[in-house]
Amino acid sequence: MPLEVSLEILRHGKPHNQLLSPLTQYIGLSGQHEAVTVHVDLEHRDLLSYMSALRYQAGDSATRELQLGRLGAELGKILGAVPGLLTDLSRCGDNGLVHLRIISSAAELAMLPFELIDAPAGFPGEGYPLSLQLDVPLVITREVRCAFGRRRPWPSRPKLLFVAANPPGVGSVPFDAHLAALTLAIESTGAINIRDVLIQVLPRATLEDLRRECESNDYTHVHILAHGATYTDSGQQRFGLALHGSPGDAPIDVVSADRLAAALLPHMNGPYANTWMARPAVVSIASCDSGNQSQVLVPGSSLAHTLHTAGIPLVVASQFPLTKRGSVEMTETLYTGLLGGDDPRLVLHSVRQRLRTGSGDQHDWASLVAYTSLHKNIDSQLLEARYESSKRGIEGALDGLDKLVNAPPSQLDEKQFIAVVDARLELAKKHALRMPDDGQYCTEAAGMKASTHKRAAECLFRLGAATQTASILLRSVRELRHAWEIYRKAAIFRMAGTKVVEKGSLHWVLCQYLSLERVLGNKLDEDLWTTAKASARMSLASDSPDASAWSLGTLAELELLRVTGPDCNDFARNAEQHIGELTNRSNVNPFVYYSTARQFRRYVHWWSTAEFQGALGGPTLTPLLVDTAAKLAALLSAVG
Repeated sequence: MPLEVSLEILRHGKPHNQLLSPLTQYIGLSGQHEAVTVHVDLEHRDLLSYMSALRYQAGDSATRELQLGRLGAELGKILGAVPGLLTDLSRCGDNGLVHLRIISSAAELAMLPFELIDAPAGFPGEGYPLSLQLDVPLVITREVRCAFGRRRPWPSRPKLLFVAANPPGVGSVPFDAHLAALTLAIESTGAINIRDVLIQVLPRATLEDLRRECESNDYTHVHILAHGATYTDSGQQRFGLALHGSPGDAPIDVVSADRLAAALLPHMNGPYANTWMARPAVVSIASCDSGNQSQVLVPGSSLAHTLHTAGIPLVVASQFPLTKRGSVEMTETLYTGLLGGDDPRLVLHSVRQRLRTGSGDQHDWASLVAYTSLHKNIDSQLLEARYESSKRGIEGALDGLDKLVNAPPSQLDEKQFIAVVDARLELAKKHALRMPDDGQYCTEAAGMKASTHKRAAECLFRLGAATQTASILLRSVRELRHAWEIYRKAAIFRMAGTKVVEKGSLHWVLCQYLSLERVLGNKLDEDLWTTAKASARMSLASDSPDASAWSLGTLAELELLRVTGPDCNDFARNAEQHIGELTNRSNVNPFVYYSTARQFRRYVHWWSTAEFQGALGGPTLTPLLVDTAAKLAALLSAVG
């Protein structure tokens, strides 16, 4: 979690109708330190001259570099005038990334490119751009005091809208490259298919297309690719987005910030019609000048500023022209991190660093501007997002293993098969390493890791049995023992008396452990069996139909594990009764039936086979247990 340091710059009066002047007094605040008077030692026309060069309108690359350095040094004086800011930064030490929040509502201050500030004397990386120095990695974001994006919780399951426009007369846009970058970002999360990270594409978007899409779908992320264009408002030139015109209108529609906000934040259709407004958590605009304030005389702000004040927690834009290459790099890096559940502040720092390494004689790194207003519980919400992203990645890898299990034996090539199994295992491990593994996520993280090895063991058994290769069968047993060991550690942790509310249920992890105890020929732990049964019975009362249904599956499997000795017929009947109750329930996710039936089929087609028992060193399951498991699987298959 980044350490937050804030710089708030205030002045009297309305946000607009104030030119920059060294005579204007501002109030600078940092944390709990006393307020100080701050001046911006720039005349308004001087800033416009600087900005002209940074917008590639004057001078060559050497001139632009000189202007960057001069403006960065001038802006650095603002930071140096607030002693409390240096005090706060000096406390950062080795705590990792620092998040510098620059908070202001004044329109003339929004024109200042704070992102290229040079670190003043005494600051980390003195004399070097503060956002690029490596002494204390730092990310700069902007914020308006009245912004209410912090009310919007950070999403754990992404739903992405890609909006592109290329109307006649404005030049081409790198549509294919941006779509490829977004696709690569989605694939890097391990998403199985479109149900995991939905991406909808509007390739020739009108503003009405955007509004209709947003009112019908609760998108969490919106990426806009379009050219910037100017329009006149109250006699003043502003920057807008060049979208396609609606049928019957002009071919190009230069959309203002207010109109764009209205389209992105409409009232929702469906069950929330007229009661709930769409509100993406992230809007990124790959367009030149989308973060450019441009003028201060009349009310109104840049595209990014306006969307931020409208309540969008994270708005990423460009305050200068952005190269096509830079826009693609920004998109890929930004969405690879965000869709993967990474902290947006860390992601923004990564984006700027990547733009710096690829800029050449351009300054895309300085163009990037981010407005943030994050929820007060953002850190816990980001853990949930990372958990969901990692879980999707693991499930994607396991889905590939399942396809191998179901592949016809005639299609199994030994070397290729093992290579794919190993690749899927490595992919699952990569995502498992990103999953939170303490507190409430401990059981679920351990369970997902163990499940990875169990699925790999099943794939290897499939190949070993089809090819009658003893070495592959022995490796299958080793993978299964590895899964058993991870389940055992998770069970011990849960039995140690943790007081946190866990993601994974106690009865689930205990049952998985006990199942492999029985399969591997170990003595069944009676105390754990009793605890698992009590936990499953408690879950029967859950308000969630699926949670209650999973507990019935656990109860059935726990009874099945006792079909080995005295009263085995009673335990078999109990297992059938639990499955009978499960199959009679309504409003249950079909996956519950599928997954539970698959587990019972493992007793029949894997753990009781001659090949597995030979690799293990002898039989561990009774014929009645196997017959009962087959009956339970058949009952569930008939429903699911």
